[in-house]
Formats: sequence, C-alpha cells, structure tokens
Amino acid sequence: MKISINKNKLTFIFLPIIILFFIFPVKFNFLPIDTPRFFYCLIFILLLYSRAFSLNLKFFLPFWIVVLLSVISTLNSDISDLSFCRIVIENMVKLFFVTYLFSWLVYNYFKLPLESLIFCIILTFMVQSFVMFIMLFLPDVQSIYLSLLDSKAKGLGDAESLWRLRQLGVTGWAVYDMAVNLLLAIFLIPACLSGCNVKITPFVWSFIFIILLFASILSARTAFIGFFIFSLISLWLLIFRRSLTGSKVWKIFNFFIFYLLLSIPVFMILYQSGSREVVFLFDWVLEIFSGFTSNGFETKSTNELAELYFVPSENTILFGDGKYIADTGGFYGGTDVGYLRVLLHFGLFGSLIFYFSYLLVFSRVASNFKKLISVESSAYFKAYVVFLFIVQFKGNVMVDSIPALSSIFIIFNYSNLVLKNGDY
Repeated sequence: MKISINKNKLTFIFLPIIILFFIFPVKFNFLPIDTPRFFYCLIFILLLYSRAFSLNLKFFLPFWIVVLLSVISTLNSDISDLSFCRIVIENMVKLFFVTYLFSWLVYNYFKLPLESLIFCIILTFMVQSFVMFIMLFLPDVQSIYLSLLDSKAKGLGDAESLWRLRQLGVTGWAVYDMAVNLLLAIFLIPACLSGCNVKITPFVWSFIFIILLFASILSARTAFIGFFIFSLISLWLLIFRRSLTGSKVWKIFNFFIFYLLLSIPVFMILYQSGSREVVFLFDWVLEIFSGFTSNGFETKSTNELAELYFVPSENTILFGDGKYIADTGGFYGGTDVGYLRVLLHFGLFGSLIFYFSYLLVFSRVASNFKKLISVESSAYFKAYVVFLFIVQFKGNVMVDSIPALSSIFIIFNYSNLVLKNGDY
C-alpha cells in the first residue's frame, strides 16, 4: 500500500486541520467566537507583518455589487428584517476577501503545488467524515463532544430519540448541505489522480472515496444525485475521451464495489440486530429505492419539497421583497427552496447577479484546472458545479454550503497565485 507525497508530511497533518477549522463554523463553549472568525482575526494580524501582501480591488467588484443589491432589496422591505443582508455580507466577505488572504498566506508559507493543496482539502473533509462516524458509533463520545459546543449552535438542543443522528461532525449538525460539502472532496479526487505531486494507490483512493460517500449519504440522500453525476462524467471520459484519469477513477470504482460487497454481510447483521437507530437509518437511506416499483424515485422529503414551490407576484419576481426570514421566525414565504428564497429576497435581476458572481469564480477555477492540472479535472469540477445548481432546487446551498464554497474560493485564489507567479 504505497502513499507518497512530495512534501514534508507534517504539512499534510497540520494544514488539513487548519483548513477544517477555517471553513467549518465550530462554536466551542470556551471561545467567544466561532473558529472561522478566530482565523479572520489571526489572518489580519499575520498580514500586518507581511509587507509583500498586495490586494487587487478590481477582483472584488462582484462582491460589492451583490452586497449593494442585498442592501437595496432590504431597504425595499421592512427594515427590521436584516437577516439575509447580514448573511450575504458575511458570506461575501469570507468568500471573496478572507479566503483570498488565507490563500495568500498558505501559498507564501507552504509553497505547495495545487494538487497538494487540493489533497489537503480532501483530507479536511475526510477528518469531518471520520468525526461523523465516531460520533455515530460512539454515543458517549458524541455526548462529550457536543457538551463542548455552544448550546445555541445550529442543530444542538435535545438529543433525545433519533435526533442524535443529525448531531454529527465537528459542527454538531449534518444535513443536506453537509452532503454537498463532502461530495466536493469526491469530485476533487480526479485532480489528484491527474497531477504528479500526489501518488496514492487506487486501493487507498477507493477507501477515501467510500468514506466520503457514506458520510455524505448519512447527511442526506442528495448524495445519490452527486454520485450519479460523478459516475456519468467518469463513464463519459472513459468511453468517449479514453481518458487515463477516467480509467483510474474506474479502478477506484472496482475497489469501491469490492468494499461494498464485503460490507453487505456486515450491513445485514446490523439490520437484523433490531437496533432502532440502525433500522431507521437503513430504511431512511433506502427509501428512494424501496418505493421505486410503485411510486418511482420519490421520498417523503421530495414530496414535501414539491409542496413548497409557488409562483410569486410579478412585483416580487422583478424586485424581490427583501426578506429571508418570516415575521414568525420561519422561512419567508413558507418555502425552503433555494432558488425561491434568493428570488424572494433579490428579485430576478438581483438573483442573476448573485449567481453570476459565483459563476465567474467557478469558470475561472475550471479554466485554472485545465491549465495547471488536466482537462479531466476541469470536467469533474464543472460536473460538481452542475450538481450545485441542481441541488439549489432543494435548498439554498449557495448560502448554506459554506465549507464547500470556501474550499472552492481557496482553490480559486491559490491557483491564480500559482499562475501569476509561474510556479507550474
């Protein structure tokens, strides 16, 4: 089992942990702020001693436009509802500004090839996956860890009954957006397979793949959509492009199937154990398949989601209502649909600018992958972007999936620095 990385191995221990607490909003009881904000402060302090740092303000134009539109939309409504305006400003500051500073520091202090940085990001999500499984199988460890988190953090509270199955991971909360986050790591694996700086056997990659996939499925069945898209792009590259990367991915699939076949007896024994939690998990994960013969691919959650769609008034479509949270405290408009929530706040024009600001970054990342790593790695990243916009029909992943988006912006900024300095 060969694992060879052309860099000091300590980097690949400490940097993933640093990235973990930078992108995941972990709120410990003993800290006055969550971990990302702690890093914001630390980054600014470090930059005070970095004379070589420079900032191109033109790069932040989409950020300023989105923030301005959010403020205008808010002023168009009840001024007391500043929730989404605050969320947009905070997210834009982190994605467009703080990740730039973080990437600059990582580039100057670690000098990693792009594939090595991507490998560190994959390891970051592996750590999150392991923490999820440890908390799932060891309830006592879960209780101890949750006691260290702020009780006001999202997802915490009563751990009665089956609720603890959602209280997983470093943040103590794992739902659909966590599946989106973890699937990014899977779509980044081909970038490491294409590059020459990370050499790991397909057997090890398949282990990484299955851990990430199972953790994402544990978070939400949305993961099946991502897995399907990943499989399609792999099949297309293998058959029509005869891609070497595609063939490597299919070797990983072979080991994945091997692991899966070996685990079937274990799953059957667990299911037959009669444990309430185990039975619930199996029934929940397999609901989409068990009802296929009579109802097609549907679940209770997808049926409930379909009821959340509606057509807003013409004025709302054009200009938005500037609201994100209802006066009663729930979702404004009674809907959790991502596209609708953004539309209800921004209106059509503002929504287009909001998504366009992301697309500018996504397209540049895909282009940088093509230049620095391979065409195949770019194709996989584009497939992940397609997945993001599909899942936006379910929830507002462009706002909620901050760990994945932060990782993408780190790659974006880091790859730009690599190209700018000719380190490839």
